[in-house]
Amino acid sequence: MRLISIALSLPLLATRLAAAGAQGDAAAAPPQQSDVDFREITVLTIHAKHMGWGTVETNLTLWRHEDRFIGEGHAFPEAVVFNLLAAMQRRPLDKIDPGNLGLTPEWVATNRTRLLTAFDGQEENTVFPRASARQRAWLTNALLDVEILGDLVRGSIYSHHTDDYPEIHLVFSRGDTEVARVESWDQSTFMLPWTVTWGTNRRTTYDAEISRAVANLLPNGFLHRKRIQGDLFTLLTGRFENHPKLQAEIGRMVLEESLGADANRFLCEFELTHCRVWGGGSSGGFPSTWVAVLHRTNWPARVQMPVQTRVEQGVAPLLRRLLDSADARVQPILRNPWLVSLVQGEEKYTIEVAPEGSPADDGIMRGHAAKVGLGGFHDEHQSLMRRGLFFTLRDNTGRTTRTSGWFVLPDGKLLLVRFSGDGVLDWSPEELGFSGLEKHLRDYSYNMVGVFVTSDGQIEKVVPQTGTR
Repeated sequence: MRLISIALSLPLLATRLAAAGAQGDAAAAPPQQSDVDFREITVLTIHAKHMGWGTVETNLTLWRHEDRFIGEGHAFPEAVVFNLLAAMQRRPLDKIDPGNLGLTPEWVATNRTRLLTAFDGQEENTVFPRASARQRAWLTNALLDVEILGDLVRGSIYSHHTDDYPEIHLVFSRGDTEVARVESWDQSTFMLPWTVTWGTNRRTTYDAEISRAVANLLPNGFLHRKRIQGDLFTLLTGRFENHPKLQAEIGRMVLEESLGADANRFLCEFELTHCRVWGGGSSGGFPSTWVAVLHRTNWPARVQMPVQTRVEQGVAPLLRRLLDSADARVQPILRNPWLVSLVQGEEKYTIEVAPEGSPADDGIMRGHAAKVGLGGFHDEHQSLMRRGLFFTLRDNTGRTTRTSGWFVLPDGKLLLVRFSGDGVLDWSPEELGFSGLEKHLRDYSYNMVGVFVTSDGQIEKVVPQTGTR
């Protein structure tokens, strides 16, 4: 059996318990931290569990034998166990400390080449190859900025994955008496924070020394060991492009370099919300996409234009085209008093118009229409839809958001072609010609329909479904 060899020099942190009678008294109440000599720990029990798409559990019990802890094919020098107990006795940290996780100027200097290489393009071999020279210089400096990287480390506490529920418990006992325990339920790398219990004293700490000591104690391949060990490099590169300062600076630069002298005009004529720059993670793809919801200042408040456009060499060409095209594109909406009344009234309706393109030629939409017997209807009116303006109506008046897709036709009338939820405005699914399964009214899938509506919002003609999905 191969044993882990670790040299450790630890002072005694408490005196031995005196006599058998005193031990009996101590057994009546959980031993406190000051009552325990590490060398009196005789049993270590480890329980790890993971729930998500499935449930996995692992247990390991180690018994003290001379200067080792042995059990179930594993053995550790007592020094490995004592290291963890010593880490548990450290003063608690009430928040994540980047330096405690290992992020220091020295670490950045040592990993400089590795950090830059992580954002190289696969072919260009240039850091941030989709950025402009100006953006690349700023991003390179930010990637090596200890303060920015420290923000990423501190922000890791807020990461959460809904299908990932890990937990681990390590219990130290003297005979049958539990002396101390350390446990965590956190999803993030290093599994911070840890909950440490000594008798009746229970506290929480963000000390990564515990994470490192636990990882050294667990056998290779043990459940959660890799997570607890922590991966500072992956944490930083995986979260880098989400840093608020980076998002603000690069978003502004893309706007300025795309529009030049017209950038101020754009910001005066449009309000931007939910503005972000996306990338390809740590594959050199940042910045690849500029995203925002635009609202022109002369539009009704809830008429919006969601924009998602590619970025090449730091420039998003669509932004310049939007200066002159956005207002003209939305005019069919603004010329319809009924639609304007929807977004100006007390009801919380929102109209969204894409900056360009149309789903009239979308083969997927045509395929869904064919499944419910509306393929012929789609083909018959495809030319009419091409000449119209497509928009999405979001209805937030119920418990769940209902969404519908419409065309404003060249003659000012409307064509409703799809909806999700249990209806559209005050119309029931049956009034819209829906004859599908009820479950399709409770999920987020679109139900294809063919409903002509007058310009003042009255149903004029319904083409009913003749099939089901």
